[in-house]
Amino acid sequence: MRARRLRNQIASRAAPLPQAELKLATRGGSRKDLGNVELEPSASWPAVDSDLRRTCESTTMNIRLRLPKTLLSDIHADLSRPHPRAAERVGFLICGSANVNGPALLLLGQAWHIVDDSDYLDDPSVGACIGPGAFRRILQNVYRQPASILHVHRHEHAGRPQFSSTDVRSMHEFVPSFFNACPTRPHGALVLSHDRADGRIWVRSDSMAQPIEQYELIGTPMQRWSRT
Repeated sequence: MRARRLRNQIASRAAPLPQAELKLATRGGSRKDLGNVELEPSASWPAVDSDLRRTCESTTMNIRLRLPKTLLSDIHADLSRPHPRAAERVGFLICGSANVNGPALLLLGQAWHIVDDSDYLDDPSVGACIGPGAFRRILQNVYRQPASILHVHRHEHAGRPQFSSTDVRSMHEFVPSFFNACPTRPHGALVLSHDRADGRIWVRSDSMAQPIEQYELIGTPMQRWSRT
């Protein structure tokens, strides 16, 4: 099964990213800051729905993630592919976002952005280490077409997964760069197991991370589960 890919659009005048290695979803080692990315000017931002703005200003909210089963299958298929250098794969889930009744946020999984083989760096001390080009491409996508970004990796077991301390530290370093490219949408990270997920979402760059409370898989049959 072939995972879905968004077109990689790189601005010709984009400034080079720092040459520091960017270690994601690792089980050890340290991670260096991504830094700022200069992006090519684009058309004006589409107006953000006022209800979504009000939702994102709430201190706490009920966050739901809805995914087509076919998209989740594509994600698992991509993360299952062996890599000659990395022990695991990572990728980016592109989501729409919408206000629902009350202080609630619905994230709608729309597409999977593959990290190219050439963007993985050879670092046997960590599970996966990707270079700045991987970030440049995903940030260019959401700069031109605003959307939420979830960084995704997988733990190889069944049942509810948990972010490691390294995962949490890394999230606090790379999620702010998502807001540099697309400040009008929430962003975050998702860790999968073979049959469950756990996620953290920032609704603003200066907000606290909030958990995804509910998950919905659209297909036959439809599946739902909650975080607790």
